[in-house]
Amino acid sequence: MPAKPSAEVLAAAKESLNLGNVLDSGGGCTLYGVAERAEIAKKENRLPLGLTENIKVVKRVHPDGILTYDDVELDEDLFLLKLRRMQDKMF
Repeated sequence: MPAKPSAEVLAAAKESLNLGNVLDSGGGCTLYGVAERAEIAKKENRLPLGLTENIKVVKRVHPDGILTYDDVELDEDLFLLKLRRMQDKMF
């Protein structure tokens, strides 16, 4: 079995994010990455930076706020999201 993930790069807001905003990814205008222990990220339902591109915000997020899965509308057809869900089930 593969090693359990030990860290995550989470999505944090560069500016206020409002309902309907469309996100880019790290290095773009809306988000930056924050490192966190994987167990904390999972416990707090935090959103990995790698899943953010072209998704909509459904809850207001303040500047420097770390996004959760509940803050966005994910594209369930996205291959990367499907892989992530498989990984989460493994660990």
